[in-house]
Amino acid sequence: TAEVNARLDALGQIKQAQIEQWTMARVSELTALADGPDVIAAAGALRAGPAPAAAETLSARLDGFAAGHPDFQTLLVADADSGVVLAASAAGAAQVGTPLGGEDFFAPARFGALFAPPRYAPNLNAEALSLAAVAPVIDPQAGTQAILVGLLADTRLLQIVSPAPGLGATGAVYAVSRDGYRLGDLLAPLPPKPDSLGLRRALAEQQNGFAMYANPEGRRVVGSYRWLAGPQLALLVEQDQDEAYQLLTRAGWLIALATALAAAATVAAGLFFARRLVAPIQALTAGAARIAAGDLAAQVAVDRADEVGLLAEAFNQMSRDLRASVASLQQTAEARARQLAAASDLSRTAAARLSLDPLLTRLTDLIAEHFGYDEVALYLLDEAGALAVLREAHGETGEQLKAQGYEVPVGSDTAVGQVTASGEPRLLAPSADEAAGLAVFPLRLGERVIGALELQSRRAEAFQADAVEVLQTLADQIAVAVENSRLFARQQRLLQLEALVISLTNRIHQSYKPEAILESAATELGRALGASRAVVRLYPPTEWPEPRPPTRQP
Repeated sequence: TAEVNARLDALGQIKQAQIEQWTMARVSELTALADGPDVIAAAGALRAGPAPAAAETLSARLDGFAAGHPDFQTLLVADADSGVVLAASAAGAAQVGTPLGGEDFFAPARFGALFAPPRYAPNLNAEALSLAAVAPVIDPQAGTQAILVGLLADTRLLQIVSPAPGLGATGAVYAVSRDGYRLGDLLAPLPPKPDSLGLRRALAEQQNGFAMYANPEGRRVVGSYRWLAGPQLALLVEQDQDEAYQLLTRAGWLIALATALAAAATVAAGLFFARRLVAPIQALTAGAARIAAGDLAAQVAVDRADEVGLLAEAFNQMSRDLRASVASLQQTAEARARQLAAASDLSRTAAARLSLDPLLTRLTDLIAEHFGYDEVALYLLDEAGALAVLREAHGETGEQLKAQGYEVPVGSDTAVGQVTASGEPRLLAPSADEAAGLAVFPLRLGERVIGALELQSRRAEAFQADAVEVLQTLADQIAVAVENSRLFARQQRLLQLEALVISLTNRIHQSYKPEAILESAATELGRALGASRAVVRLYPPTEWPEPRPPTRQP
């Protein structure tokens, strides 16, 4: 029971980390859009009154953002005071002019970006749960002008939640909103709300735990339930009791069979050889009783060559086989628990670090430490997507290649080239020519491959099926962490550039002489761009082009 609990709980922790990473990434993307000067200016113009040009510009900006961020279905810009939708992307054009002020996320969104908890909101999404990231559009001078609402597709979140690696044929992972509807269900017409002991403890009592109960379909399951306070979701990881305790059930049948054989032998032999067989049969019965009580080391003395002796030897062999089977099960369970614990540790590390290079270094070190691989290498595709560049490595050979700027063409005959082209993992077992086995896993964001994780080990059992499932899940987590780090770096750069513009504008406004203005511009731009020299050149007045009369714009 403890091993089953640890397996379900470890998978629940991994899923929670992935869900929280996904929601934070979407909020970060929407915040970057809301902070754009063009969005702020257009929202301010629309709030002041009818402005068709500003509405057209803002809608085009929202459509461009939605095209580059497929997780967002619809984008809405609503007035910060009245809640009326001022502009929308193409998918939400019908909602322009309708009020959104009644949504519970609207008031807190005036003060900061947030992820709106999934819920049934017919005015936003009548067919499924509404998922939304919300950010304020703030003018530095006039304050909050509008609320930017990004309605999210639940497809990517379901891709994170649904897979249940390592839980067999009956394993299931699902999430339920705080108002009791399952993520991914069609809600038109409204289905009955799922109910179980695990759901009640997670939703009503907001607890984390492990229990045996009947799931919403009525099957007896063992389940790990968790309450995710950030996205306001109940996360359930469940497996049918019969499958979870399958090996234990088999052991019980073996013990029952041994007991039945011993009892049958006692009755049959007692009818014909009562005096001679009383002692051996009693010994067999006692041994079977000890095994039934949990003493798997029980043995019966074999001092006869007849049928009773053969039965005793068969009993002893069965006891040894049962003991070996239980020991093998324990070793497998312990190895699986260590792998899942390692994956959870790596997931927490990925969520806690945003700077890319330190993140990659820490991830390669942790993979080598937890899984015992000889070489660990992380490749990331360049901007053109044509080369896989070795960005970080653990191991002597990998560090030498990294120092040389090693890179692999995508689609080449190498394992990394093939994996980055196909998006499918590749395994090569140790052979006579190669002392170490090789495994390469794609770093995937949905259908897009951004790099590869390469592992080498001299151990023949290093890439067994259960380890491969964990490693591919880990590679997907690394891809999400890398993407989050890149988004964070891009946002930091945008903030730096905005700070530079503000600083330069202030310096220019403080100067009244052209020479001082030009000197401030050259100094600030040179410092921000890291230039060793910055020069502003002016045409002499005699070379200025003749001004042309303004033309009337249509």
